[in-house]
Amino acid sequence: MALKTTQIPAISGKAELIDASVALVEQWVAEASKLKENKSSQRLSGLLKDPNGLDFAVGFIDGVIRPEDIRVAATNLYQLRTLTPGFLPWPLRGLLGLGANLAPLMPWPVIPIARTVLRSFVSHLVIDASQNNFRRRTKKLGLDAT
Repeated sequence: MALKTTQIPAISGKAELIDASVALVEQWVAEASKLKENKSSQRLSGLLKDPNGLDFAVGFIDGVIRPEDIRVAATNLYQLRTLTPGFLPWPLRGLLGLGANLAPLMPWPVIPIARTVLRSFVSHLVIDASQNNFRRRTKKLGLDAT
């Protein structure tokens, strides 16, 4: 007989499974609370708490890091200047604003610098998918990308 979508199969030992799952999650939470928060986690937390943080991060990665045309990246950086997250330290916000305003006029020095600085903030979250870099990065992480 075929199982209908309205039929829920009986699970033996359901209560024990639920109790074991809850105990495991409680163990994970207890262990995680003992860990020291690293700078990357603090930055990511700050980014996600900021009202413009996620839009800025996605816009920066898709609009400034990803484009091959440096002029396109410069235009996108200029447009992102209004979304600069407030959690960033004021010197970095100031430099980002200065770079964003200069980018359309001088894209060649500004964009490589902006890419390098901001990439350092998200390098633990994003892997460069270009063929050579992807293989090198996944090997470094102990993953086989072939």
